Amino acid sequence: MTRSKISPAKILTATTMTMAVFVVIPGCGPRNSGTNTVLPARPRSYVVDIPVPADFELDRRKSTHENRPGERAVKHYYVGDEKPQAVNDFYKQLMPTFEWEFVDERLQNGVYVLNYEKAGEKCEVRVDQMPGGFWGPKTCVTVLIAAKD
Repeated sequence: MTRSKISPAKILTATTMTMAVFVVIPGCGPRNSGTNTVLPARPRSYVVDIPVPADFELDRRKSTHENRPGERAVKHYYVGDEKPQAVNDFYKQLMPTFEWEFVDERLQNGVYVLNYEKAGEKCEVRVDQMPGGFWGPKTCVTVLIAAKD
């Protein structure tokens, strides 16, 4: 009885082809189940009535806030990895739960801008994608709170 030998080149080719199939297969199929999911919020926000997506952090070097009796001025920057559209949806869904009343929304040069009002204050939420670094692009949320004019 003779044994046939398989060359190392054929083994390498078969292994490579098998691995390629396993890499491509997970990419097939439906991408969206048809349901929109809202990003989870941080358990403790940086400002009591402003939700922040769970994985977003306050950029303390750029952020400022002042509290005076009956007035506050907040300019916070939050940075994270979620896509701008998902972050925009997060704020549209959650700001009303903190009693912010929706005023308007616009998209300017790729930046989502949401405006809200409540109890003598106005709040602007800007969602922008920052240029990519080593790990890819980041999303920046700018929250501005001031007294209504």
